Amino acid sequence: MQEETDNLNYPDIPGYKILSELGRGGIATVYLAVQESLDRQVALKVMSPLLAMEPDYAERFIREGRMVAQLSHSNIITVYNIGLQKHQLFIAMEYIAGGNMRNLMQEHLNDPEWALSIAGQIALALGYAHSVGIIHRDVKPENILFRENGSAVLTDFGIAKTITSNTNLTRAGTIIGTPKYMSPEQTDGLGNDPRTDIYSLGIILFEMLTGKVPYDSENSMAVLYAHVHAPIPDLPDELSDLQPLLNNLLAKKAEDRTDDCDGLAEIIRITRRERHYALKDPSRMLEANLTRELKKASQAKNKNVQEKQDSGKVLLPWREKLSIFTGYIRGLLNKPEGIQDGHKKRLQLLAAALISSIALIAVISIWKDNSSDSVGISENSPLTENGTAPIGQTTVKQDESSAILASPDTSTTSYKPSISTDEIKTKTETPAFAELQSNTNDSEAEIGDTATRTDINPVEENQTAKLISRFLADESNDELVKQHQAIPPVSKEEKKPPALSNRQKKINRLLTHARTAIKDGNIISPENANSVTYYKQVLELSPRNRRALRGLAVSGNLIAENAREKYKADEQDLALQEINAALLQIPDHKNLLSLKQTLEASFNPNSSYAKAEKLYRGVGGPQNRARAAFYYKKAAELGHIQAMNDIGVAYADGDGIRRDDKQAMEWFKKSAKLGNSEAMYNLALGYLFSDVRNTDKALPWVTQAAEKEYRPAYMLIGWMTTTGTGASANRVKAIRWDLKGMVNPISSVLHSQYRIPKKWQDDFINQYKKATNTGP
Repeated sequence: MQEETDNLNYPDIPGYKILSELGRGGIATVYLAVQESLDRQVALKVMSPLLAMEPDYAERFIREGRMVAQLSHSNIITVYNIGLQKHQLFIAMEYIAGGNMRNLMQEHLNDPEWALSIAGQIALALGYAHSVGIIHRDVKPENILFRENGSAVLTDFGIAKTITSNTNLTRAGTIIGTPKYMSPEQTDGLGNDPRTDIYSLGIILFEMLTGKVPYDSENSMAVLYAHVHAPIPDLPDELSDLQPLLNNLLAKKAEDRTDDCDGLAEIIRITRRERHYALKDPSRMLEANLTRELKKASQAKNKNVQEKQDSGKVLLPWREKLSIFTGYIRGLLNKPEGIQDGHKKRLQLLAAALISSIALIAVISIWKDNSSDSVGISENSPLTENGTAPIGQTTVKQDESSAILASPDTSTTSYKPSISTDEIKTKTETPAFAELQSNTNDSEAEIGDTATRTDINPVEENQTAKLISRFLADESNDELVKQHQAIPPVSKEEKKPPALSNRQKKINRLLTHARTAIKDGNIISPENANSVTYYKQVLELSPRNRRALRGLAVSGNLIAENAREKYKADEQDLALQEINAALLQIPDHKNLLSLKQTLEASFNPNSSYAKAEKLYRGVGGPQNRARAAFYYKKAAELGHIQAMNDIGVAYADGDGIRRDDKQAMEWFKKSAKLGNSEAMYNLALGYLFSDVRNTDKALPWVTQAAEKEYRPAYMLIGWMTTTGTGASANRVKAIRWDLKGMVNPISSVLHSQYRIPKKWQDDFINQYKKATNTGP
């Protein structure tokens, strides 16, 4: 009987039988109903009768509702019908029984995978709505429902607005949206832009990840104020890899947010994939970006290498075979464990005989082989002074298809120089460069001359130590071959001219210094006392010296490995600087060139800007203006509008970068042309007070900034019209602009609120004081 009484209170909408109430809000109630013509359950949303009585509201409701009903997307609720019956506006929608996000959020509180999945689905839904010209303007957990299969559905476009229309479905003068999920621009009654929805999605993502909204208070005005002025809160450490994404979604200025929801959904998809890999292997999260870009960069190279491999088997030069085989035999000689005495003696005799035979073969091969190898013969041996391979054949092979992120195996070096004496510059200015830190233990670094590959333990050593150990083993194998070259040294020495003998001694001395430098980690610094410098000096004397060519290759590989470690430590700038410094000295090193290309491709405008802001402000670590300037410039080069302004400020003030007013003005102009009001003001300021001033060009830009309500522009125009600088003197206009400027007077606080060149601004303030006998 109670149910029948309640049913009498349900609204009467012809064609629909209401079964129960699902929810009630301030302006509407949602019922579970049956559409009688099709006998299907629907969610029937009935608006308050008072709304239908407002002038033009019903007409606008129907018009906008029909547009929303045209949306057809798997993540957007389907609208079946919309109309006005008996002074009641209603919408009949798809009934979704899985509940809303508010109910499910607590169940998935510690599930970033779920949060990213839902955010990606809603991004797709918003992207579709935006593509047909509709902005939701009230994206919040209550408006996200779930089907039984777990997929998310965006609903309630009740206060939506078409991008091209000037009609709102709400009363004039009211703020649109729910305070906790509103964008900063919505607090000003704006928000007619897709990026409003993106901000709200960022709030929801933050709440899904942490269980709370970023800005919360019982006072709605306090929440609105926080949206505009409070900094973006940091995620917990375990979610810090998602902070750049949140920083973009929650940027205070709409122009600093992405406006492409489809692109955002793709970024979220890639992030989910990389985090999935990271659960199995944490290093994957750090290397995923490089790996992805590497795949693209390596395709052409891999194709060429495959063609070469298909044409015939690539044979190792005889020295490589000899080095490997000799190492194996010496391992047998020094392995007493598990071998009975009799067998051990027989094995040692056999091994000794083999070594003697190999030594004899080596001597004969060296005598016969003047130009057949793919590498030049080492000139630290007396036998190589008279016969070497032509320049065109002097190469060290590289496995072109090897992955950049995998540490290179220096047993086949990865440097392919084409070096002549004229090309080698011994007086190259070495830039200031921090010493490469080697993690090699003393016992590992001091491998003796008899060490071989079998002495290296790849499990216990890190990649840098492994590179050094393999290099030392290769060097030792060269020494081993030389020891078994049974040529009478006296008679050969008598045939050598004294000058040639001195030259060879110098080569040997330089090779020793270079080897020591690599062991000590001195790759390209200190100046004139590093492995690269020593090897280049050797190549001046002997352009085809195999050990010098190999040493240069290993030196480059060590720099590349160190750069990878910096990248993994989230120091892309330092990694790139290290590679660039090395390429100044070994410009043809393929590993370094490829890694440089991959690193360059890994930069992202939004994440670079977020990194710059942290370094500039000292958030989460020490303040570093030089590194901040690097990231500002990277973000600007990739199209970040605010970064263009900020790197301009850095150039104008010499803040972390060499002062250059011309560069500053170029960046301000780029940012201003893209609509940045702050850059417009700075550009005008530069035309008035920089080293490249042109007062006639200042007024149009500062006027545009003032029209965009950039308040520092008011007082600048006032000063210009007072003094007649770059504008016609007009005291009345000057007073009007000065009065507008009083709303936000220029003070020492200005520089914490705006990014304006301090030197130019100080010059302006001084001129303003002189003109007005006051101070802003």
